[in-house]
Amino acid sequence: MVKNTVVILGIDAFLRKNRYQLELLNERGFRFDVFTGEALCNPSLHMQGLYALNNLFVLKRGFFARVLQIYLYLRSCKNTIHHAEIYATGRFSYFYVILCKYFNIKFLVVERGDLQFLKSIPFFYRALIRRVYQLADVVWYKEPYMAGLLREIGVKNSSMIPNSVASPVIRCGEKKIDFLWVNRIIKERRFDWVMQYFLNCAFNAQVVALGLLPKHVAQLSKEAKDSLIRLKMSEKFQIFECIDPIEYYWMAKYFILPSRIVFGNHSLLEAMSYGVVPIVSKTEATNLIVQDGYNGIVFNHTFEDFALALNRAWRLDEENYSRLSAMAKKTICEKFSQSNWGDQVEFLYKTII
Repeated sequence: MVKNTVVILGIDAFLRKNRYQLELLNERGFRFDVFTGEALCNPSLHMQGLYALNNLFVLKRGFFARVLQIYLYLRSCKNTIHHAEIYATGRFSYFYVILCKYFNIKFLVVERGDLQFLKSIPFFYRALIRRVYQLADVVWYKEPYMAGLLREIGVKNSSMIPNSVASPVIRCGEKKIDFLWVNRIIKERRFDWVMQYFLNCAFNAQVVALGLLPKHVAQLSKEAKDSLIRLKMSEKFQIFECIDPIEYYWMAKYFILPSRIVFGNHSLLEAMSYGVVPIVSKTEATNLIVQDGYNGIVFNHTFEDFALALNRAWRLDEENYSRLSAMAKKTICEKFSQSNWGDQVEFLYKTII
């Protein structure tokens, strides 16, 4: 019996960007059974056209119901499973490991940046999560800074494979959006700077912000919430929750990401593939994607420098803008193509067994 099934356990939400992994690796002979924790942004929509080879399951609520669900699945499918991919920071991840060990199923752990928040997790869960990483056959991480964190907790076998995106066929059209934000609000990303700047903006810019989910907006300070309400009243600042950004990439001139972590941001790579010029913070490994004046604008990670970067972008002439846009697209084609990513992931899979 062919072992070609990859089981994804505990991913918090199956999003559009996760679809690419399935599409690329289906072509290379793998199929996927995905167990997701919540139905965020209609996950079944992102699976359309993929059900012939793949399945999507919503994890049951409650400890015993969920463990039984995974136990029964692994017992019935163990002879066709190539390996499992576990998202480690979920409360149940350690028990997924126990079940994989019980059925002698190899597993890798996917590190997406969760380790940096480990100290904020209660001690008991923190100890279990550390053990998940340590027991993994291999840890797949996506950004350079994660390597040191993995070494600190005793991970010996790891592999860095950054995110990738498809390179679209570029179409001509009017750039109606001056500045575009496409990310969730988390503390590392300074959306408060974006609000502060455009509340007092001296020029008439059209701004669109995508990905502002209510549960994250609810965590903002009262002052930030008041600023958001004021911005929503402006015709020049449009705000959306969970929406496909593709059409907005076509219309946008600049992608803004004031953030403590820049490298590997999926929306950044995706925007650059459409020729949207990035304006990003100068942080660790930023230069592996964006170089100031070559394929984007890079600023020191302060509000003052962020404001100067936006002013600089607004004054940029068409010739220099077109040059940056062309180099942004070229960077993605050469360094972050899905073909290269598929080769690396396939090699990683083959090293597991």
